[in-house]
Amino acid sequence: MFYNFSKEYPGDNFDNLEYLNISVVTPFGLAKYLRNCINEGLYSNIFFFPYLLVVEKNDEDEIMNFIKVELQSLYGRTENELLLKAIRKFSWESEEIPEVYNRLFK
Repeated sequence: MFYNFSKEYPGDNFDNLEYLNISVVTPFGLAKYLRNCINEGLYSNIFFFPYLLVVEKNDEDEIMNFIKVELQSLYGRTENELLLKAIRKFSWESEEIPEVYNRLFK
């Protein structure tokens, strides 16, 4: 998903937007996935899933509304502060780029 944390209109392209993602699973789907991983010998030790949203059913409208509400509930004084709060819940396109990530902490 792309999201604009600024109050400024982002224009007609995605260059001014932040790209965030999250994995969405149902409990049954997650259990099936874990069972397959165990059967294949994957994740034999401890593991975890960052940025995972577990939903009762695969309802795209409901999922997107939940994500929208989550993002719009964030408050901060600056765009960087909002982004730091968002990347606690969502994977951010630039979090693996040290120079971009480090600029948030200046």
